[in-house]
Formats: sequence, C-alpha cells, structure tokens
Amino acid sequence: MARLARGARVETIRLEIPRGATRKIVADVILAADDPRAFARGSRFMDAMDASCNTMPFPRDECIGSDLNALGPHTISLGTTTSTIDLRAGPNIMAPIEHAAVQIEAIRKEIAKLQRANDTSDAGAARLTKRRRQAQVTMLHKRLARLRVDAERRVLMVYLYAVHRTGAVHTSWDSVEVTTRGTRGILANAITWMPKRRDLMAEFEAWAFDLVDSGKIERFEGVIPVSPCTGNVCDDCFACTGEMRRTRKTGIPYHAFECTACGRQGDRHQVSARAAALLLQRAMQSGTGR
Repeated sequence: MARLARGARVETIRLEIPRGATRKIVADVILAADDPRAFARGSRFMDAMDASCNTMPFPRDECIGSDLNALGPHTISLGTTTSTIDLRAGPNIMAPIEHAAVQIEAIRKEIAKLQRANDTSDAGAARLTKRRRQAQVTMLHKRLARLRVDAERRVLMVYLYAVHRTGAVHTSWDSVEVTTRGTRGILANAITWMPKRRDLMAEFEAWAFDLVDSGKIERFEGVIPVSPCTGNVCDDCFACTGEMRRTRKTGIPYHAFECTACGRQGDRHQVSARAAALLLQRAMQSGTGR
C-alpha cells in the first residue's frame, strides 16, 4: 500500500490454484512505476530504533566494518577504526534476530523429526499419514524460508542503524564465500546459516542510498567487500603496526579471541569487524576502494 501511495500502479495480478493441505489461494501482485522513488525502501524502523536504542554508544567514524556469522547472537558484529561495537549492550538490538534463530532451530528439528518418521515407517503404513507428514514438512520449509528472510532483513536494519549513528560514509561487507566444502562442525554450521552475502550486499547498499534520500543517513558512498581473514587478526596490533598478522591463539572457543602477540582478549567477531574497518580505511586512503 505504501508503494501505491507513492505512485506505483498494479501491473499484473496472478492467482495460484490451491494445492496441498492448506487449500490457500496465493495472489502475486506485480507493481510498476515511472518514478523509482515509488519503490524506495522504508525508513520508519530508524525512528523505532532511535526510541529504544538512543542510549547505546556508537563511536563516530567515517569507516565501519562488519563480520557476518550464523543466525543468532553473533549474526552481525560491527566495529569502527577506533573501537568495537557491542550490539547486545543495553536494550540488545540483536534480540529479534536471536529470537528468530531460536524459532528456526526449533523448526529444523521438527522437520527432521517428521522426515525421520516417514523414512522409518514400514511399507504397510497408511499412505494418508505419510502424505500428511509430507504436507507438514512442506509448510514448515516455507515458514523457515519466511523466518530467514525476515531475520536477514533485520540484520540489514541493524547495520543501517549503525551507519546512521556512527555517521559512517564507507562500509565493508564480509566477503567470505558461502560454501561448506572442506569445512565441518561449528564453522560449517555458521556458513550454512549465515546471511546470504551476494543478495544482501546489494540490498544493503540500495537501502542505504534510499535512506540518504530520505535524510535518515547523512552521507553514504558505498559498500566494499573485505577479506574474511580478519577473524584471525588482532585489531589492536593491526591499528598499531599496520600489519595484518594472524595472531589468534589456537585451541580456544570458536567465538573467543586472544592475541598471542599482545594478549588482547575479546569477542572474535567484534575484533574481526574492527579489523575490517581498519582494512577498509587503508583501502580508501590508498585509493584502491571504489
């Protein structure tokens, strides 16, 4: 409705024939507009976050770095060139994303349970029972997809709000490849359930420019992919020496960081985000950033 109010028009309406146990009619509505501003992304979330998170400290800086991980408490971590940012401090801006992660995990377990029941039932089991289970699995997969899309959108909101509060002009995006080949355990799970970078980076950049047009963000010049190797680099050592050395202590918990050179301890993802901001700053100063 908001897009229609801004000048968009209904181009096509497509109705899908009801299928499966739900018997719901699905309507796809395609909109079109001569003025691209009709499709500008919303900015009301900024006011809501300002109201609940105005006491959270955000250092002012031109560069902000990010580290993306599996959906949960560490989904997104942010840092500037001068310090890390604790997104869970005070009102915990990450709470909706953490809640979505809990829901997603519960649905994954329910899907596995239903599939296991179908796989292990004997040949004489009622076909109707199997079909009902499969219909439940299909509905749960759709719900899972909706939850994940909503959680990823909230990740963008958190990042955009941080850009607004820090006054950042340049932003980084964790460029790790989303593949589990050659990985296992916690790392494989993190990669499987982390936000999809290729789609989200473009969405983030377009949304940021829309927020500049609406006056919610002062100035924004773009987002630059940054190497994922920052997860093993000490931000303090990098800031002091200008050298990216992998000094993270081995054998410590996955989310922890301890530097073997200076002894710096902290959250691994926050350290990585600040290191990404420093790397971004270097790229902008050398002219290698766009």
